[in-house]
Amino acid sequence: MLAWVDLQQNMAYARSAQLPEAGLSERTKAAALEHKVCGNRVNFYLGHLADCQTYVPERVQYVLADSFYSKRKWVEGVVKLGWNSIGKLRQDANLN
Repeated sequence: MLAWVDLQQNMAYARSAQLPEAGLSERTKAAALEHKVCGNRVNFYLGHLADCQTYVPERVQYVLADSFYSKRKWVEGVVKLGWNSIGKLRQDANLN
């Protein structure tokens, strides 16, 4: 779900929602066992963000996400799209 957050009104407005393909996690695991590359959830969500980029107001500077997204691949993808990523760190985060 992509939503815009209006800080003045303390309100989030849903903009777009997409569900990943069924069985995506299982296919990713199977491909890894065979040393093949397969799309994963982070790729899917970055693609969703990129697809909606044209609808995002220019004043938007940040993407706020939960701890699932606190991964290098996500942060680098968001920065590549021209935004900054804000998220809670995962329990297993290594800040070294």
